[in-house]
Amino acid sequence: MELWDAYDSKGNLLGYDLVRGQKLKAGQFHIVGQILIKHSDGSYLIVRRSKEKESNPLKWEASAGGSALKGEDILTCIKREIKEELDINCKEIKEIDYRVYDDGFLFYSFLGLYDGEKEKIVLQESECIDYKWLDKKQFKEFVSSEMMQGQKSRYSDYLKKEELI
Repeated sequence: MELWDAYDSKGNLLGYDLVRGQKLKAGQFHIVGQILIKHSDGSYLIVRRSKEKESNPLKWEASAGGSALKGEDILTCIKREIKEELDINCKEIKEIDYRVYDDGFLFYSFLGLYDGEKEKIVLQESECIDYKWLDKKQFKEFVSSEMMQGQKSRYSDYLKKEELI
């Protein structure tokens, strides 16, 4: 059973736990984070979701991420997710977006800078089945395409800030 800390819409702890899979009540939120990985050569990592994933199976996405476990802050969560899903460490992590979703998510997006070997990615099979690196032009096209699902607006905003669009 996976436990999360309960928060209000302002990010204040409510003092009780939420259980993954149970429907959240109005006013209950939990922390979710995702990270876009950018290599020191300027390319971006995309991963293909496992066919066992409940949402968007076999779809490509530009992140690793998930829910913060009970007691985790968002940076601890993101570092854990990167290590679990990709088996890498980022030399720098910076927040690029934050949104509150009415369906119970306090959603943080980060950019992680990676300078390791591109071929050293080790995928967690229950999460991802493939990966590839896209240069800036390819990544821009990917974000603008129909392949990009719920991340489209978050990464479009990032690309505009980075003057890639």
